[in-house]
Amino acid sequence: MEKQHQKTAYADPTSALTHYLDELLHSATTQSVDTVVPEEAASDSAERVDVGDIADSAEAKPVVEENIRADRVLAEQQRVALLQAEQQRRREESLAVERAARRERARQAAAAIKARREAEKQRVVVAEKPQPAPAVVAPPEATSEKIAEPAPVAMPETQGRPEWAENAFECLIFRVAGLQLAVPLVLLGAIHPMEAELHEIPGRPRWFMGMMPFGGRNLRVVDTAEWVMAGRVPDDAREGYRFVIRLDDSDWGLACDNVAQSFRLHPDDVKWRSERSRRPWLAGTVIDQMCALLDVRAMSHLLSRAETEHQLDLS
Repeated sequence: MEKQHQKTAYADPTSALTHYLDELLHSATTQSVDTVVPEEAASDSAERVDVGDIADSAEAKPVVEENIRADRVLAEQQRVALLQAEQQRRREESLAVERAARRERARQAAAAIKARREAEKQRVVVAEKPQPAPAVVAPPEATSEKIAEPAPVAMPETQGRPEWAENAFECLIFRVAGLQLAVPLVLLGAIHPMEAELHEIPGRPRWFMGMMPFGGRNLRVVDTAEWVMAGRVPDDAREGYRFVIRLDDSDWGLACDNVAQSFRLHPDDVKWRSERSRRPWLAGTVIDQMCALLDVRAMSHLLSRAETEHQLDLS
């Protein structure tokens, strides 16, 4: 009965068309729902992936920044190390250059000193090394043996400036027990090294050290300190004597510690003694060097007189 009624209903064109449209709409709606659901699921999955990536990226960012900072610190340390190494190298090069310059200056100074000494040696007449000669030694018992006395020397004029100082003249400085003395080269006979023991003569004054043979002659050696430092002579003064300076062409020589340099003097460079009644052997004082300038001829005369009279009055 129902089937018959259904067929009858479908037989109605209007009903059939309505029914067809309902089914078509239902089918379309169902397909649309099936299609939309996967898209929403895919969107959710994409959102989950994007959120995960973002979370991982957020966690990795501090690590990357820390690595960058570490790299920068390491690079800065390397730069500082290289800079310090370069500065150290430059300092070492500078020190090496400075040491080389000091050595060169020292070498030049030594060469200049050597050249100056050679020039001084050429200006000073130095006696050759004495050859062995018969020693003048008095026998132990022969205290009265006669020794040839030096020829009498006339006392030179000792007032004012000596004749050899009228013009510029050369002088030689020598030292005795720490004291500087000067002697004019024009009246310097020779310089002898004191290499052998002097031959002492009994009965001679204290200032008479002994005889030194040279070139067939006997040089009478004087303890210079006893002359110029009377009352202030160091106990070990004689231990420092190394040379003997012969006075002009006489037989007298002054013992000294060492010979310094020679130099040229103008008469105005000396403070001359205008009155020499005492210590006539002292001609004056060299102003710049502050040392005594000896009058060689006056000293030779005083030595001869003192030996003859056996006295030590040097005034």
